[in-house]
Amino acid sequence: MNTKQILALLFTITAVLVPISCGEEYPFASQEDCNDCISPKPATSSILIDISNPQQRVPIRVYKGKYNSSKDNDWIYADTATYTPFEVEVDVNEYYSVVAEYIKDGKKYTVVDGSELHAYSIQSTCNEYCWIIKGGTMNCMLKL
Repeated sequence: MNTKQILALLFTITAVLVPISCGEEYPFASQEDCNDCISPKPATSSILIDISNPQQRVPIRVYKGKYNSSKDNDWIYADTATYTPFEVEVDVNEYYSVVAEYIKDGKKYTVVDGSELHAYSIQSTCNEYCWIIKGGTMNCMLKL
């Protein structure tokens, strides 16, 4: 085989194997506990929303992507949080924003936070196809 044929063969092998890879390997996989891994790859997981005063009943809205106040009607989930952390089931491998609204001393306050919820492979550490979820914790506590 000449050099061109070898390069063509390597390109073909790479083109076939890359699309069937297991997903993005977590950069700190060696620090993870294999007992915490999930199999098969999760399609959804929970984001956790911390609120200041659950007894106050805090209205929240969840947005896929970064929050844009000019497109306030593009939320994907809305509810009233009555405990903390408040959990909402969403798709993994997406960025989410959460808006919480508080009323204090007759004034309305809006708190916004966001995070990516990502499923990472930790196969290299656990010697099996398994996944961990990282991100998805939102701090929507009112700080005055």
